Parts: sequence; C-alpha cells; structure tokens
Amino acid sequence: MSKEKPVNLTLVNDPQQIVFSGANAAPLTLTLRNDDNRDAKSVLINVVRGDLLKKDDLTLSPEELTGGGYKVVDEMWVECRLSELDAWRVVDEWDIPFDLGALNKGDSVSFQLRVNVPTNSTDVGRMCFAIMISASTGEDVRVNSVTIDQPGFSLSVGDSTQATATVDAQVGADDSVDWWSDAPDVAVVDVDGNIEAIAPGKGVIRAVSAANSAAKSSRFIVVDDIPVVNDAKVWFDALDNDTLIQSGGKLIQWLDKSGYGFHASQASETLQPVVVTDSGFGMQAVYFDRDYMLAGEPLPTGKIDYTVFIVARCNSSFQSSSFFSFGSVDGFTTGTCFGLQSVSGNVLQHYYPNSGLNKLSAGLSAPQLITITMSGNNRSTRQNGVEVAADTASGLNISDSLLYLGGRELNKPTSAHLGVICEFIAYSRSLTPAEIARNEFYLMSKWGLS
Repeated sequence: MSKEKPVNLTLVNDPQQIVFSGANAAPLTLTLRNDDNRDAKSVLINVVRGDLLKKDDLTLSPEELTGGGYKVVDEMWVECRLSELDAWRVVDEWDIPFDLGALNKGDSVSFQLRVNVPTNSTDVGRMCFAIMISASTGEDVRVNSVTIDQPGFSLSVGDSTQATATVDAQVGADDSVDWWSDAPDVAVVDVDGNIEAIAPGKGVIRAVSAANSAAKSSRFIVVDDIPVVNDAKVWFDALDNDTLIQSGGKLIQWLDKSGYGFHASQASETLQPVVVTDSGFGMQAVYFDRDYMLAGEPLPTGKIDYTVFIVARCNSSFQSSSFFSFGSVDGFTTGTCFGLQSVSGNVLQHYYPNSGLNKLSAGLSAPQLITITMSGNNRSTRQNGVEVAADTASGLNISDSLLYLGGRELNKPTSAHLGVICEFIAYSRSLTPAEIARNEFYLMSKWGLS
C-alpha cells in the first residue's frame, strides 16, 4: 500500500525538556506551523516517554519500556489544550492523541501541554518526553496509482476523443479521477475525460486521483490545423499555386483539392478570372470580372443537405454579385437552384428562386467568410463564424447541381460577380457544429478574418 507524503510541519519553539512538579503543573505553550504547500486536514499530537527513545524510533511499545526497567507514565498524566479557556484533554501516550484540527498551508496554531503528576506520586522530577506530531491531507492512501490508458493524443481542430484511466486501488477505495488540461485554449477535457480540440498547439492532459492527489498521470496532446474533414466534395484554394493553371495571364483552370476531381474551368474566351494579390488584404485570390467558372456537379439533386464555406468579397461599387451557385448561372432567375449573392443595399442572400434568406450584412466590400447550411428544412447563414440568419423552409429542392463559381445574369452583366474568391469548400451533408467550427477556424485564421 502506498504511503501519503508527510506534511511539512515545524514546531516553532521546540522545547528541550519539560519540567513538572506535582498536580496542576504550569503548562508549556508551543506553536506549530504548516510549512507545506498542502493543507493539513487533521493534525494530531502525542507525547511519549522518551527515556529509551532511539534515533528514528518514536514508537516504542509499553513492553519495550517496561522491559528496560522503566516505569511507563501513568494514564491521565499528560494533558493538552488549545487555550486557557479550554478544558484540558488527556493525551494517552499510546491510544489517545490530541487533535488540533485542520491547519492550512502557511498557518500556525498554538497549544498548551502539561505533565500533571498526581500529588501522591513518587515520580516527581525530570523526565524525557518526545512530542510526536502527525498530519494528514485527507487523502486516501489506499489509491496507489493512476495511469492514463492512451500513450498520447493527436487531434485536429474540432476533433474530439475520450481519455480513460486505470486506477490501482484497494477494495473500497475511491477510484474516481479528476481530469484537467494545462492548455484549455488548445484542448479542453470534461469530468468524464472527453477531450475537444480547440486550436493548433500543444498541451498536457492530466488525470489525478480524487482521493489521493499524489496518484496521477499525464499525457501530451498535440492539436494540428488540418482544415477539413475527409468528405469535402469540392475545395478550391487561391493560395495553392499548384492548383492555379494559367495561360496568357488568365486563369483557365482551378484544380479541385478534395480528390473528387471537380476542377473548375473557364467559361468564356473574353472574360476570364485572373490571379491577383489585391484581394482586399494583400493576399493572393482569384478575381472575377463579371465572369464565372464551371466545376461539374459535386452535389446531388433533389432535397439535399449541404454545408458550403466561401471566403470572398464583391467590389463596393458593385453590390449585386453572385458569389457562386449550384444549378443556374443567370442570377438564380430560372431553374431550381441555390447559391449566395449580394444585392442592392448590401443584402446578403442565401438564395433559392422561390425563397431568399436575406440578411443585411455590412462590409461585403472586404473579404468575409460566409457559411451556409441546409439540414432537413433548417437553413442557416453564418458570417465570420456567427449565425446572422436562419429559417425553416420546405420545398427547397434543386433540379440541376452544376457548380458555377462567380456568375453572369443573362442580358444583365452588371449582376454578375465582380470581386474575388479566396477559398471555397462544399460538403454534400450538414456538418456537425464541431466540424463547422473546425472549418471556420481554419479559414478565418488563414485569411486573417475576425
């Protein structure tokens, strides 16, 4: 069985001897200080006849004392009290200690001690005693060890996992553990050991016995910034030069990074997107001048769930702009489709031809992260990680899921996209809140959004 580490207590005025004579002898006042960094839940005082005490041995038995020819101090002779107003309490040198109670770290407590020899005793004179002090932090020493079962944790932002621990304890001992993280800005852990990755970085996850704080276990956790879950259907990144195929200063193809091969290609020989660094914050982006690119059909048709992220802006002097659409290139006026557009007055629309989810959105002339989701009939628009509009609408189906980056309204070229697209990611399902947070954190950190 493991032993509790002793609490570091100091007897401030350590007496060399106690002089007593007769009944009701004058008491000796002693002060005890807790010099440990732990609180003592209980402090016990005992006084032992010390005629035969050996070095490192303060627990002689009565047999050892009497066997050496020395008389054991009679019961009721040694007494202690906390103050002059308290009653004296007997300290039996083997069975009844004097309980000083709790003593917090850094605190001191004074008590009085006397050797009250009966008047008819012939043992009046000088005797050697040892003051024995014991203290406990209240920890259950029957808990021997705690070991986290996992060798370590490696997660991506938004991921979660559960840590477990094995506790070596005797039967009946409290085998529960308390969990904590030393870097809650990187990863948090709840009372059941569930870990959630918050941001890229490193930290330590620790499990500590609830009954014995000396029994504990630690493991490193590393959180990386892998941006997307594995099933993104299409992903365009303007900072990845390997995906930007240019010819004659024009972008003729934007390669899909998802692995599904929905590459976007030029749709016009006269108006073609170009790669620029004047994106609104000095970072590389793809600039659309009332033009668009076609990228196949990454989403199915019908009543579908989806999650789409786009970092983009439209020119401040051009407030009617189609950022992207699934199923229509002509400003969402025909067909059954959906997408994202801005209209006069900076009204941001998560749009279907028969149902536009509108939200006044200041600052579309600066790059923004817009997240749109559909889950059942629940539709949502988020801007820079905060939901700005939501509704419940049925019958929002799409009959054509061809993806257009940018847009061109037939016979109304001023309603097409004039601005930049920095990054675009689409999923053919509604992501969980943790997955949405993971994508949004990645995109906002990467593009310097707040």
